[in-house]
Parts: sequence; C-alpha cells; structure tokens
Amino acid sequence: MGLTIYPADRTLPRMNTLRISTIIALCVFFNLGCKSATEPSSSQKNGNDFLKCADVAGDDNLEKISLPPLTLVRDDQDLKISGISSSIIAVGLLAGIHEMTPETEKNLNYYLDQFKAAKVQAIIVVGGVGKTQEQITNVLTALAKAPIPILVTPGSQASFGALRGAFKKLKQKYPQLVDLTQVRRVFMKHVNFISLPGYFNPFYLEARSQGCSYELKELQQITDLAMDDKTNVLLSATPPLGTGPNAPDMGRGNVNIGDPALRDELSDSPIKFALVGHVYESGGNAVAKGSTQSLPPGIWHPSIILQAGSADAIPVRLTNGGRTAGMAHIVDFSGHRARFKQILAK
Repeated sequence: MGLTIYPADRTLPRMNTLRISTIIALCVFFNLGCKSATEPSSSQKNGNDFLKCADVAGDDNLEKISLPPLTLVRDDQDLKISGISSSIIAVGLLAGIHEMTPETEKNLNYYLDQFKAAKVQAIIVVGGVGKTQEQITNVLTALAKAPIPILVTPGSQASFGALRGAFKKLKQKYPQLVDLTQVRRVFMKHVNFISLPGYFNPFYLEARSQGCSYELKELQQITDLAMDDKTNVLLSATPPLGTGPNAPDMGRGNVNIGDPALRDELSDSPIKFALVGHVYESGGNAVAKGSTQSLPPGIWHPSIILQAGSADAIPVRLTNGGRTAGMAHIVDFSGHRARFKQILAK
C-alpha cells in the first residue's frame, strides 16, 4: 500500500491571490482566529451549538493511493476508486461500533472474514466509531485489518477534532482509511456514494459543541452532489423520517425518529438508495424511498433505505421483536438496482 499527495496545479487569478494573502495577514496581525479551510464552521439549533461537518471546505490536494488491485485518486472532495473488475459493486456495511471491547473485536473479525469471502470492494461505516480520539483510533485500527477502502462518516457520538486526530495519526500506516467529512463523493464504477456527516438533532451530540450536525443548506448539497448518470447512494448516520414499523428509523416506543428535512430532500432527488445508522433497534429494516413496505434481503430492488444496525457486542432489542448482539450487512449494486444480506455475529 502506498500514499502520495501532490499539491494541486491550480493557478489563482492575481486578484484572488492578493485577497487571500491580505486575509491571512490580517488574521495574523489582528489575531482574528480565522479558521483553516478544512475546519467546519459552528452553528446553533434550538440552543445547542454544533459544527457543520457537512460544509467543510476542501484542501485542494490531489492524492493517489495504491491498494492493489485498486487505485484510489482523491481530487479535493471527490474520490475515485478504480481497478474493480466485477460489474457488481459490493460493499460491507457497519455502524455502531463505539468501543473496542474483546467481544466487539471478535464481532469485527467475523464481519471482516465475511466481507472477504464476499469479495467486497469497500467497507462503509455510517456512524458510531467512538467519541474520544483513543476510542476512534482503536476502532479504525481494527477495521484497517482489511486492505480495502474503509469509508467512515461520523454520527452523533464523535468529536470532529478527535475524528480528525485519529485519521491523521493512522493515515500513513493505513492509507485505506477515508474520512467522509473530507471526502464527500466516492465513485466506484457506476456508483456514486455521497456522504452526509453528522446527526440532525444537536441535542443528542455526545461531543456537544464539537459534535457534527447540519443545517438545511448543507442538506441541500447532497442533491447537488448526485449525478444523473450514476447510481446515487447516500451514506448517513441520520436516517430520513419514515412511517410505520418497517422503517429504518423506528425507535423504542414505536416512534419514527428520523429527520423530516432529510426525507423531504430525498423525495425529489435522484438519490434512490441510502445506507443509514443511529437507530440500531431497527437494525436490518429496509424500505424503498417513499414506501412503508418492508423489503426482503437477497432480492434486487430499484430503491433501498437500509438501517445498518449496531455492529458491537452490546445486546440490542429490535423493534421487530428480535434481539441481536452484533449486526452487519453486505450490499451489492448492479446497474440501478441493489440487494442486501444481513450478517449476525456468532
């Protein structure tokens, strides 16, 4: 595995260069505390402060990573993964890992074995990778046993600074780790994976003002990131607001607790697929966009919104009456269809 970063060959007009130099000078001279282009801005909703991690400016770098037979090329906030020979794009799906206990590590090793047997080309994590930098580092290190791209978007738990710190610490050793606050689109042949970092309700952010949420402007960006000639797939710890017991946001007390604004944004967008997390008690629930009918696994569907469930070993009572101590999924994309398979920890 190897990683190379090239400064992007982009020449700014002279006036823009002068303006940027002037702004930097003013920041230093007046100690204005101006933020880096890769720092999210802060906001407030219902009295709760948070960081807008879906609106982080890019770093303008061109980065090439070799993971034979795959090659990853990141151009600012777009990542293209090439070298895939199969016409089917297969990914492993995880969420809710939180802390690396021996039991959870056993779960992850089992999932990784199942992913390898299924020849998945990437692993997707939609929230729940720990709160502190130490916790996040331990989770990412365990996942990095897989020599394939590992795409991670934060949910309600992680601190942005802790997440970035963990990625910075591990990036040279494990270049397959991809921070989906830095990368917003991942292209794998005909599939366009779009990240929406954070959880919609800042009240539930465990890192409080250092946690990631989003506003309507950032939410509208996901439609702008979609492409008409691609199969667009949203990756989000936040599920859209659903209806009824089969929905991926059915929480305890038989209440749908997803984001109504995300539901509305998806309704008219070309995004037909979403892999979501956070509401682990509805793990494995899947419906088509705009539908209340439960979708069965193993069947090709033209639209799927799938709840990843919790991967760690803490027992979860499911809203459908079952119980699990660890869950993962394999999701296949062929053309404009997808199917999923559930993996339960042993």
